[in-house]
Amino acid sequence: MTIDITRSTMPPSKAKTYGEMAGEVLARFPGVDRNKLLIQITASYLMDFKYGNQREERAACDFLNLLQAEAKKIVDAPPTS
Repeated sequence: MTIDITRSTMPPSKAKTYGEMAGEVLARFPGVDRNKLLIQITASYLMDFKYGNQREERAACDFLNLLQAEAKKIVDAPPTS
């Protein structure tokens, strides 16, 4: 199984939303704790933010800002019944 994703290597998807598509990508790795995965990826970007070159620092800023914005959307979302 290849883990490098490009437009040409992305497998066909039956997903109707990007969230479902993300679930399909993550489903390729059963048994992976998604919480630990998010923490590990965030830690990696924090290292790039602190020790990376300008491009890595900018990418880290973009990721960390996106992460916070998406978390805020979830926190601020009205409760579902």
